Amino acid sequence: MTLVTTTGYILSVEGLYYADARNNDASILNHMIQDPSNGFSSLLQGGGVCLVVDRGFRDSVALVESLGHEVRMPNLLPRNQKQLTCAQANESRLCTAVRWVVESVYGRLKNVFKFFGRKISNHYICSDKLNRFIRIACAMLNKYFPPIVADRVGDEGLANRMLERASNSNALEAFIEKKKLLTQRID
Repeated sequence: MTLVTTTGYILSVEGLYYADARNNDASILNHMIQDPSNGFSSLLQGGGVCLVVDRGFRDSVALVESLGHEVRMPNLLPRNQKQLTCAQANESRLCTAVRWVVESVYGRLKNVFKFFGRKISNHYICSDKLNRFIRIACAMLNKYFPPIVADRVGDEGLANRMLERASNSNALEAFIEKKKLLTQRID
């Protein structure tokens, strides 16, 4: 489990965690927050920290928010609803626009260090070598590779335009609702 900034800098690598029913994303994050020995909770000190996560963390949102932090996650489709509303879809797009950096970091890790892009033998896990390898690789990425997203002139303007567009109304959606086209049968 990694904690990555919005620029692609790797702050923390935790684990190894076995891939089983007890170790899903949410339970791992809950464990990281509640275990003071790993130092993760110290990274979240000073309220207002915003975590952008994927839907796999939905069961840890309440814990993170109870500590006074914000969580942003792509919306889940509510029961008995066939698609997200325009506002919900826009919120999800904003989360995805930030979260792609995390996936890019994983891609970089696998491309630069081919070892992590292949099936890894169990003897690395049993000897704790894999844990050391991943930490060394992440430290090397931080030290010798530029950030995935560099602080560029205009990034703030781009972010503001994205937020503005996300709050715009959707004329097509309004037309469909006004004419009740979703409820009509097509013969």
